[in-house]
Amino acid sequence: MGHKGGYLDESYFRAEEGKHLAEYRKVAPYLTAYSASTDEEQLRKKSLLDFAKLQGYPQEQLKRLEEVLARSKSTDEAIEEFRRFQEKEDCKTLNNENGKYFVVNGDKDLIQRFDEDWKLVQQLNREKYLLQHS
Repeated sequence: MGHKGGYLDESYFRAEEGKHLAEYRKVAPYLTAYSASTDEEQLRKKSLLDFAKLQGYPQEQLKRLEEVLARSKSTDEAIEEFRRFQEKEDCKTLNNENGKYFVVNGDKDLIQRFDEDWKLVQQLNREKYLLQHS
């Protein structure tokens, strides 16, 4: 370790390599290497579900998310499927029969609807906007 001085010489065990090997062989049967087997994809799926619970998703949506996660090959695939499902549900809820309200996705659709005499009611998230017909 780079220490110098006679007072440290007794502090370190200095033996021949053969003695070290013999001591190791005595205890080797009692040693175990522990590694937690974690499937990263399963961990991501569980984290996503836990996050949805923390966000207060209703039980029916949590069940839907669990189903999507169970059948999806990857978490990213599940997220995309669940996002598409959520968008459809949002549109069903907000686009009523009389055509008074409409949800658009993205700035391009938003600008197009403004040209069609729609007014912005509120931004729902980064990409979705609730519009009302004038």
